[in-house]
Amino acid sequence: MDCRCKPKFVYFLIIFLFYTSLKKYIIISNLATQQPALSNEVYVHGYSTPVDGGGGYFAWKITTELPAGAAANTGIWFAGPIGGGLWERQFSKEGSVNVQWFGAKGDNLINDTTAIQNTINFASSFWL
Repeated sequence: MDCRCKPKFVYFLIIFLFYTSLKKYIIISNLATQQPALSNEVYVHGYSTPVDGGGGYFAWKITTELPAGAAANTGIWFAGPIGGGLWERQFSKEGSVNVQWFGAKGDNLINDTTAIQNTINFASSFWL
């Protein structure tokens, strides 16, 4: 029996498993079960589907207190799996706010009124 192909197969299998593990997309709903990692940061690929514009970087905060007038699970702060903590969206405080962060689609299929209102509520309480 010729065993020369075994190392190539094992090498291929390791590479395959590595690349398929990179395809694990995280969306906003996954934050509820996402355990904080060593870096306490996670990249979310989209709000409801990968690459829908609602993604971004989130950092784990060991607090349940939100700024005055803020609401959890609307676009900026999301409850995590551990009591006493939440995920906070990382963005430039001098930058703009994207309605897609709050779940707006803009596809004429889904009513975006709630997402737009949540964006307005956040922006008016955060910057005014």
